[in-house]
Amino acid sequence: MKVTIDEGLQIIEKIDPIKRVETLPIEEAINRVSAQEFVAKFDLPRFDNSAMDGYAVKLSDANRCVKVIDTILAGEDKDIKLEKNIAIKIMTGAKIPKGCEAVIPFEDVKIKDDLVCLPQKIKKDANIRKAGEDVKKEEYIVNIGEVLDSYKIGLLASQGYSYIKVFKKVKVGVFATGKELKMHFEEIKPHQIYNS
Repeated sequence: MKVTIDEGLQIIEKIDPIKRVETLPIEEAINRVSAQEFVAKFDLPRFDNSAMDGYAVKLSDANRCVKVIDTILAGEDKDIKLEKNIAIKIMTGAKIPKGCEAVIPFEDVKIKDDLVCLPQKIKKDANIRKAGEDVKKEEYIVNIGEVLDSYKIGLLASQGYSYIKVFKKVKVGVFATGKELKMHFEEIKPHQIYNS
Protein backbone atom coordinates (compact mmCIF):
# COMPACT_ATOMS: atom_id res chain seq x y z
CA MET A 1 0.00 0.00 0.00
CA LYS A 2 1.47 3.32 -1.08
CA VAL A 3 1.02 6.38 1.11
CA THR A 4 2.18 9.97 0.85
CA ILE A 5 4.94 11.31 3.09
CA ASP A 6 2.37 13.18 5.21
CA GLU A 7 0.25 10.04 5.58
CA GLY A 8 3.33 8.06 6.53
CA LEU A 9 4.26 10.60 9.22
CA GLN A 10 0.71 10.45 10.62
CA ILE A 11 0.92 6.65 10.83
CA ILE A 12 4.24 6.89 12.70
CA GLU A 13 2.86 9.49 15.14
CA LYS A 14 -0.04 7.17 16.06
CA ILE A 15 2.27 4.27 16.95
CA ASP A 16 2.54 3.83 20.71
CA PRO A 17 6.07 2.50 21.14
CA ILE A 18 6.69 -0.26 23.66
CA LYS A 19 9.06 1.15 26.25
CA ARG A 20 11.35 -1.62 27.34
CA VAL A 21 13.36 -1.26 30.52
CA GLU A 22 16.71 -2.66 31.56
CA THR A 23 18.69 -2.38 34.77
CA LEU A 24 22.28 -1.14 34.51
CA PRO A 25 25.12 -0.55 36.94
CA ILE A 26 25.37 3.17 37.64
CA GLU A 27 28.72 3.32 35.81
CA GLU A 28 27.05 2.26 32.54
CA ALA A 29 23.99 4.53 32.77
CA ILE A 30 25.55 7.79 31.55
CA ASN A 31 23.38 9.56 28.94
CA ARG A 32 20.60 6.99 29.30
CA VAL A 33 16.98 7.86 30.14
CA SER A 34 15.79 7.03 33.66
CA ALA A 35 12.83 4.65 33.89
CA GLN A 36 12.38 5.26 37.62
CA GLU A 37 12.18 8.05 40.15
CA PHE A 38 14.84 8.48 42.81
CA VAL A 39 14.57 10.28 46.13
CA ALA A 40 17.40 11.28 48.41
CA LYS A 41 17.95 8.72 51.16
CA PHE A 42 19.60 11.34 53.36
CA ASP A 43 20.72 14.96 53.48
CA LEU A 44 23.70 16.03 51.40
CA PRO A 45 25.97 16.94 53.05
CA ARG A 46 24.96 14.46 55.73
CA PHE A 47 26.32 16.67 58.53
CA ASP A 48 27.61 20.20 59.04
CA ASN A 49 31.19 20.21 57.77
CA SER A 50 34.09 22.50 57.06
CA ALA A 51 34.32 23.98 53.57
CA MET A 52 37.98 24.93 54.18
CA ASP A 53 41.13 23.85 55.98
CA GLY A 54 41.29 26.18 58.95
CA TYR A 55 40.20 26.73 62.53
CA ALA A 56 36.80 26.15 64.12
CA VAL A 57 36.11 29.19 66.30
CA LYS A 58 33.58 31.17 68.32
CA LEU A 59 32.37 34.61 67.11
CA SER A 60 33.19 36.11 70.52
CA ASP A 61 36.90 35.33 69.95
CA ALA A 62 37.21 37.72 66.99
CA ASN A 63 40.39 39.85 67.11
CA ARG A 64 41.84 37.67 69.88
CA CYS A 65 44.61 35.07 70.11
CA VAL A 66 43.35 31.64 71.19
CA LYS A 67 44.87 28.27 72.00
CA VAL A 68 44.42 25.35 69.57
CA ILE A 69 43.40 22.28 71.58
CA ASP A 70 42.87 19.57 68.92
CA THR A 71 42.62 18.70 65.24
CA ILE A 72 39.65 17.16 63.41
CA LEU A 73 40.35 15.37 60.13
CA ALA A 74 37.77 14.48 57.48
CA GLY A 75 36.16 11.17 58.37
CA GLU A 76 36.73 11.51 62.11
CA ASP A 77 33.84 11.63 64.58
CA LYS A 78 35.37 13.34 67.58
CA ASP A 79 33.08 14.38 70.40
CA ILE A 80 34.61 17.77 71.15
CA LYS A 81 32.83 20.91 72.31
CA LEU A 82 34.30 24.25 71.30
CA GLU A 83 34.46 26.69 74.21
CA LYS A 84 35.39 30.36 74.35
CA ASN A 85 39.13 31.22 74.12
CA ILE A 86 40.03 28.06 72.19
CA ALA A 87 40.12 26.94 68.57
CA ILE A 88 40.17 23.55 66.89
CA LYS A 89 42.20 22.91 63.76
CA ILE A 90 39.83 21.44 61.16
CA MET A 91 40.25 20.03 57.66
CA THR A 92 37.98 20.34 54.62
CA GLY A 93 35.03 17.95 54.90
CA ALA A 94 35.53 17.33 58.62
CA LYS A 95 32.51 17.33 60.91
CA ILE A 96 31.95 20.66 62.66
CA PRO A 97 32.39 20.35 66.44
CA LYS A 98 29.62 21.37 68.86
CA GLY A 99 29.76 25.08 69.67
CA CYS A 100 31.59 26.06 66.46
CA GLU A 101 30.20 29.25 64.91
CA ALA A 102 32.60 29.72 61.98
CA VAL A 103 35.69 28.30 60.29
CA ILE A 104 38.58 30.68 59.62
CA PRO A 105 40.93 29.56 56.79
CA PHE A 106 44.61 29.07 57.68
CA GLU A 107 45.63 32.00 55.49
CA ASP A 108 43.39 34.42 57.44
CA VAL A 109 45.08 33.88 60.82
CA LYS A 110 48.46 34.73 62.32
CA ILE A 111 50.43 32.40 64.52
CA LYS A 112 51.95 33.99 67.60
CA ASP A 113 53.96 31.69 69.86
CA ASP A 114 51.61 28.73 70.37
CA LEU A 115 48.44 30.77 69.80
CA VAL A 116 46.30 31.49 66.74
CA CYS A 117 45.36 35.15 66.26
CA LEU A 118 41.95 35.55 64.65
CA PRO A 119 40.74 38.35 62.34
CA GLN A 120 38.81 41.37 63.65
CA LYS A 121 35.54 40.29 62.09
CA ILE A 122 34.17 36.76 61.92
CA LYS A 123 30.97 36.10 60.00
CA LYS A 124 28.54 33.60 61.53
CA ASP A 125 28.61 30.21 59.73
CA ALA A 126 31.52 31.33 57.53
CA ASN A 127 33.00 28.35 55.65
CA ILE A 128 30.53 25.88 57.16
CA ARG A 129 28.56 23.67 54.80
CA LYS A 130 25.24 22.89 56.50
CA ALA A 131 23.60 19.46 56.48
CA GLY A 132 21.09 19.29 53.62
CA GLU A 133 22.48 22.41 51.96
CA ASP A 134 22.76 20.64 48.58
CA VAL A 135 20.01 18.00 48.85
CA LYS A 136 17.35 17.37 51.49
CA LYS A 137 16.32 13.87 52.57
CA GLU A 138 13.32 12.56 50.55
CA GLU A 139 13.77 15.26 47.88
CA TYR A 140 13.27 13.99 44.32
CA ILE A 141 16.66 13.91 42.66
CA VAL A 142 15.84 12.11 39.38
CA ASN A 143 12.46 11.77 37.64
CA ILE A 144 11.26 9.27 35.07
CA GLY A 145 12.29 10.42 31.59
CA GLU A 146 15.32 12.45 32.70
CA VAL A 147 18.61 11.99 30.89
CA LEU A 148 21.25 10.72 33.31
CA ASP A 149 24.12 13.15 32.75
CA SER A 150 27.33 13.11 34.79
CA TYR A 151 25.81 15.39 37.46
CA LYS A 152 22.79 13.08 37.98
CA ILE A 153 25.04 9.98 38.06
CA GLY A 154 27.23 11.64 40.70
CA LEU A 155 24.17 12.63 42.71
CA LEU A 156 22.82 9.06 42.62
CA ALA A 157 26.22 7.70 43.62
CA SER A 158 26.34 10.13 46.57
CA GLN A 159 23.08 8.57 47.80
CA GLY A 160 24.38 5.00 47.53
CA TYR A 161 22.41 3.92 44.45
CA SER A 162 24.25 1.19 42.53
CA TYR A 163 21.78 0.06 39.85
CA ILE A 164 19.42 2.13 37.74
CA LYS A 165 16.41 1.17 35.62
CA VAL A 166 16.68 2.87 32.25
CA PHE A 167 14.71 2.68 29.04
CA LYS A 168 16.36 0.50 26.42
CA LYS A 169 17.82 2.33 23.48
CA VAL A 170 15.55 2.69 20.48
CA LYS A 171 16.46 0.53 17.52
CA VAL A 172 16.28 2.44 14.27
CA GLY A 173 16.41 0.84 10.85
CA VAL A 174 17.05 2.89 7.73
CA PHE A 175 16.47 1.48 4.28
CA ALA A 176 16.46 3.00 0.85
CA THR A 177 14.53 1.90 -2.24
CA GLY A 178 14.90 2.61 -5.89
CA LYS A 179 16.41 1.01 -8.98
CA GLU A 180 19.01 3.76 -9.19
CA LEU A 181 20.65 2.65 -5.93
CA LYS A 182 23.55 0.23 -5.93
CA MET A 183 25.74 -1.05 -3.11
CA HIS A 184 29.27 0.31 -2.82
CA PHE A 185 30.77 -2.93 -4.14
CA GLU A 186 28.59 -3.04 -7.28
CA GLU A 187 29.30 -1.56 -10.70
CA ILE A 188 27.21 1.50 -11.43
CA LYS A 189 25.99 2.98 -14.68
CA PRO A 190 25.82 6.74 -15.40
CA HIS A 191 22.15 6.93 -14.34
CA GLN A 192 22.73 5.14 -10.99
CA ILE A 193 24.17 6.16 -7.60
CA TYR A 194 25.73 4.38 -4.66
CA ASN A 195 23.46 3.78 -1.68
CA SER A 196 24.99 5.98 0.99
